[in-house]
Amino acid sequence: MADTRPTASPRPPAARAGRQHGGTFLGFVIGLLVGLGLALAVAIYVTKVPIPFTNRGQSRTPEQDAAEAKKNRDWDPNAPLYGKSPARPAPAASAPAAEPAAAAVPAPRASAPAVDGRPDPRPGASADPLGDLAKSR
Repeated sequence: MADTRPTASPRPPAARAGRQHGGTFLGFVIGLLVGLGLALAVAIYVTKVPIPFTNRGQSRTPEQDAAEAKKNRDWDPNAPLYGKSPARPAPAASAPAAEPAAAAVPAPRASAPAVDGRPDPRPGASADPLGDLAKSR
């Protein structure tokens, strides 16, 4: 004969829903508060820790300051980018402006000797072959 006892059924949905509290929104708020608390703790720690690698007791003499100012006056941060042939320095602002037209137009150059000491075999060759090509068209 078959057993007619009722089988154990899960709890009704109303009983399960009563146990859950908060859900996604509460988790988000708690996570936000914990994160802000940790950020505040790190910020306070970083501002209170002494700074390493500083010389607080060492003072500089005026001669040292003048030497450093002289060294930094002509310092060019792009110097490593120039390569083997550095760019020409810009003309000084205090130079007289008596011949602005002559300074703007460079004088034609004779063919320069090659690096190995022999003259350039091409007559009329210039340092700017692309410019020459553009002028010829």
